[in-house]
Amino acid sequence: MMWKPVAAVACSLASLTAATPAWATNRGFFPGDAFFHTTLTKEVAEKLRADASTPLRYATPDHEEGGFCGYTGYWNARLPADSPLAARLADLYDRLRRDVVFREVSQAIEDDGTVTEWETNGFNLFLYNSDYNPRRRGIGLRYNETWVEDEMAFGPSRAGTRLEIFVDHPHAVSQDWRDAADVPPLNADCPPLPPVPAREVLRMAGPMIEEPIRLRGPVLAVVTEQRDLNGYFRPRRSLDPFEIELEIGETYYVVTTDGVTRHYFNRKTRRWQSDNWPTFEEIEAAERAADEAAGDQYEEGAPAADAWGDAP
Repeated sequence: MMWKPVAAVACSLASLTAATPAWATNRGFFPGDAFFHTTLTKEVAEKLRADASTPLRYATPDHEEGGFCGYTGYWNARLPADSPLAARLADLYDRLRRDVVFREVSQAIEDDGTVTEWETNGFNLFLYNSDYNPRRRGIGLRYNETWVEDEMAFGPSRAGTRLEIFVDHPHAVSQDWRDAADVPPLNADCPPLPPVPAREVLRMAGPMIEEPIRLRGPVLAVVTEQRDLNGYFRPRRSLDPFEIELEIGETYYVVTTDGVTRHYFNRKTRRWQSDNWPTFEEIEAAERAADEAAGDQYEEGAPAADAWGDAP
């Protein structure tokens, strides 16, 4: 694709003239957005389990090309202090890796032999206000009717703002625009913006704020199994005849302080359905109760019986 060099040239010219608009900036969270998006990985899960207030790093849409003209917006967020949501998210990650999809990693070896490893199939994690309804409103729509003004507050001119979308579908953009006034922004305390010198009012990218925003009140988290969000907005109702027909399609999880609920699109009934998604502790408690009801003595950590009822 040839737009990257063009964007780089526009950025260079803008630094000289301060009058040429460009939109090749990397956008973080803005105060009017309905959600804060990050990626749930093993590293993030372990940090959340150790410290509920660990900063979460903003993640841009996978399909968006990176810009050359800098970064703008807020790039870190903290959950409310002592939020039980952190432990539930960490537990959900472990459960998904055990029961749904294995973790995939890539490695890079430096000249000095140092090995760097990173997870390549992390899960989308969206943080919303607790009253947000993802089934009605969708996943990944910002519902920010002041996004232009929000970005201009960081410095760019109106022509220099950039709209980044998570759901690459024209109907999603239309719904986002149409219903923006009905969806309140994420309830968060944002650090103040540094003053923008008059001579930099038309700069291409505003400041990149590393200080975390602090989420207020109850938070609702949405974790998706699939990275591509288009399928959640328009679920596939029929598969290619050469594909295996699966009853359960796109799946996401709603995490609150009360627990985890799984939501999935049933391709046979063509409807969204939901069920509770128990934690490891709840599964263990249910197994213990079943053993006790059957008259078996439950011993924590003991090997499970095989299909014939005999322990290995």
